[in-house]
Amino acid sequence: MSKLCSLRCSAGLVLTCLLLFTLSCSREKGADAPKGTDKDTPNVVDTSGSNKVIEEATEAIGRDPNGVDERSESAYARRGRAYADKKEYDKAIADYTEAVRVYQAVKPRFFRPRLLEAYNGRAACHQRKGEFDTAIADYGEVIQLGRGGFADLGEAMIFGGFAAEAHYKRGICYDEKGNHTKAMVDYKEAVRLSPALANNEDLKKRMGK
Repeated sequence: MSKLCSLRCSAGLVLTCLLLFTLSCSREKGADAPKGTDKDTPNVVDTSGSNKVIEEATEAIGRDPNGVDERSESAYARRGRAYADKKEYDKAIADYTEAVRVYQAVKPRFFRPRLLEAYNGRAACHQRKGEFDTAIADYGEVIQLGRGGFADLGEAMIFGGFAAEAHYKRGICYDEKGNHTKAMVDYKEAVRLSPALANNEDLKKRMGK
């Protein structure tokens, strides 16, 4: 029994490291989240790595549109992330939408984390475009996927982190729409799920309005 528990814990930690790394690659740079849209951040993009990812992902999609790799990731998701890095948000949104379709059809091994990741990426793109209602809906999907039913501590860390960030970003979207009351509900829940967010300067300013 102890060996089985140890193996489960090890598997959970490996999955945690994998998905936290992916999240760190796909989330916004810096300690604080952006203030709503691309108007709030410098328009400087290094596309060298993204172009290579797009080329390789496009080839993979051509071979098998419904395929996933050994990490259960769709090539659509990889290409969507690369397009997002290039600020080509319409293309990124289209690819994340296809990734959601693939995951729901194939039900890969890490179905829930990958589906959550795709919704999170698409939500961020809608937010960057100022499409706040659509972003709010996608962040809601992330929050739903991030609620309870965890297999182990590793999953709890992953999903709890995604859900906390989704509450924070959804709150920003509500603020951008002028609904600070709903925004505050999300900000408070974000801090409850991830107390470290209380040190986020942007969040502190928003909660102090």
